[in-house]
Amino acid sequence: MSLRLLTSVFVLISGICFAPFSGAYLLQPRIEKTHLIYNHHLPAASTEVKSKILDQYKHWQGVKYQWGGSNMRGIDCSALMQKIFSGALAKRLPRTTAEQIKSGSAVAISSLKPGDLVFFQTKRTVRHVGVYIGKDKFIHASSSHGVTISELHNSYWITRFEAARRVVI
Repeated sequence: MSLRLLTSVFVLISGICFAPFSGAYLLQPRIEKTHLIYNHHLPAASTEVKSKILDQYKHWQGVKYQWGGSNMRGIDCSALMQKIFSGALAKRLPRTTAEQIKSGSAVAISSLKPGDLVFFQTKRTVRHVGVYIGKDKFIHASSSHGVTISELHNSYWITRFEAARRVVI
């Protein structure tokens, strides 16, 4: 990360937080409560990916969850990822979460970018997938809320987090 920062971005060096103030960098105690600091100023490519994904979300928002579904009458999580990636980025994804988790390359939760797939182990034999959109949020087809946006660090989701995969470069 460059030292040319906007005023709302923090730089961490060995656990010490430096914050820009009037063009100078002042040493400040680290005050955030989470173990991650999110870069709210995304590079142009990430912003474009996020915008295209959100355009697709507007189309699918509120559609009810249906296991095995793949249309506006009902859709499951992996089919939603197929539809979003196809419509937003002309990217083909496999149909199931078992196949999607093998796509792209592994990415650490602390390095997530808009467009990264996030996977959760919701039951011993059940996996769930969503797409990260930045600022700790992801889009998915929820069995209780339909197609929605949730917070990654919500206690339900973060305790079930399994992996993240970067399928868009």
